[in-house]
Amino acid sequence: MLKVYAISAILLIAALPRVSNAASIYVVHQDGVDHAFICSACTLAEPFPDATSAGIISNWETGTGDFLGPAGQTGITHTLQPGDTVQLCNVQGCETYTESSEHILTNGTNHPFKTNTCPAGG
Repeated sequence: MLKVYAISAILLIAALPRVSNAASIYVVHQDGVDHAFICSACTLAEPFPDATSAGIISNWETGTGDFLGPAGQTGITHTLQPGDTVQLCNVQGCETYTESSEHILTNGTNHPFKTNTCPAGG
């Protein structure tokens, strides 16, 4: 009987979903704020982030710069793994970059903000 329970336990564990290889999706934002951080100086270049965008993402990862916590302490840190995506926004839209296996952000994909195209009228 014990052998049946052991086999059942092994089958149950094998059937559990594996999330260790699942990629994460991040949006750069400041701690305690529920909207994306807007980097007005970022050009959101493709396929690699420009120097300003890369610096902002680096500060977000390390919890420094604009992403410091209360009383100037290091904020929440983030560790990007290969396959993770991170989105950074400026005043015109957002760019999504993917962390490569060489730990380089690449494959920038632009997502412009939609503007109101309704005609003025009366």
